[in-house]
Amino acid sequence: MNYPMNPILRWRTAALLCAVLAVLSSSAAAQDAQRYRGVLQLNDSISLPFHWTWSQAEGAPAVLFNADERISMHPEEPIGDSMVFSFPVFNNAFHLAVAENGQFLRGFWVRYDAGNQRYPLELRQDDGNRFPGEHAEGFPAVVRPRYQMTLESDAVAPTPAVWELDRVSINGFYGSILTESGDYRFLQGNVVDKTLWMSTFDGIHAYVFKAQIARDGSLRGHHFSGKKYAAPFTAQPSETFALQDPESIARMKPGARISAVLPEWNTGESIDLGGLIRGKVAVLQIMGSWCPNCMDETRMMVDFHRNWAPKGVEFVAVAFERSSNREEAQVPLAKCVRDLQIPYPVLFGGKIGAVGSVFPDLEQFGGYPTTLFVDKKGTVRVVSTGFYGPGTRKYLEHRDRQWALLAKLVRE
Repeated sequence: MNYPMNPILRWRTAALLCAVLAVLSSSAAAQDAQRYRGVLQLNDSISLPFHWTWSQAEGAPAVLFNADERISMHPEEPIGDSMVFSFPVFNNAFHLAVAENGQFLRGFWVRYDAGNQRYPLELRQDDGNRFPGEHAEGFPAVVRPRYQMTLESDAVAPTPAVWELDRVSINGFYGSILTESGDYRFLQGNVVDKTLWMSTFDGIHAYVFKAQIARDGSLRGHHFSGKKYAAPFTAQPSETFALQDPESIARMKPGARISAVLPEWNTGESIDLGGLIRGKVAVLQIMGSWCPNCMDETRMMVDFHRNWAPKGVEFVAVAFERSSNREEAQVPLAKCVRDLQIPYPVLFGGKIGAVGSVFPDLEQFGGYPTTLFVDKKGTVRVVSTGFYGPGTRKYLEHRDRQWALLAKLVRE
């Protein structure tokens, strides 16, 4: 491929440089940072553990860990006796009080985006496993690297999935679960007795997977999320099972053109989307500020924009939010646009579920994000459903495929 520098290499190089500069500018805080094991109480029976580091130096950010993911949480103005650490991108925060000279923190995960729902939270200095407890002899060894998975639900038909697992220690696993609408991002966990426990927490999604391990490596268990959600799943070892191609799930009607007029998310100015992209290669993201997979895709598209916008490619995001009122949606969108540093237009499409009214010719819409690649004649050449992000083995393949598609459309 003829790009000047691998985008992921450039992203990692920039991230490394930023990390080095941050360390140099706050070396004292970095040296004093302590590692905590957090426990988020989802409900009376299920808690979600995670690791977190924090220095008590004034203004020092905290860092939340999910496998290879690092989420920097910056301190905000205190509320009473509580420190406030906000999540990037998502409009939620930790409210924490210090005890035992900083060895113990107690408070809440507060979801501003869901009517200020509060989940009890405790953090204690601890460098142990994510899930404490001893494993049964031999059981971590039977966990396989790849599974064909079926996620059950009372609300919808069973969902096919692929569960990827990477062993990072004798009893430590990183991984992700891929479905036909995206992935569960960065999962981390370990085996306790004969059960594999995995969790992830990114500020908006809080997931726990509990799986009983059979001697043949097969898994059976439950997926927990939020205060009430619990659904069973099964998983069988498989190196060959494949999900549908993301580019074969949704499609535009033959001869369809993009013709929506939508308000800019902040100013409310009416934008003729069809006119904006006329005569250009265009990338249209159907996304939302509440969507972690959209966050991952947007980070990639911001990087794509640096290379392809000077070559005439128009990037536009159309956001569908929890509120149908643009002014109410401005708060989460402002945080999303600012924290992701989105340099291209973001339009307000309406409430989640209104995709059909904005894109009436889009058939078999499969979820957020969905990305439309449009050629210079205005034809939607590819509709890509979902996004496989950096927590998956598919990420580089997914990225390279879309980079190659843009190169082809620009040459035409």
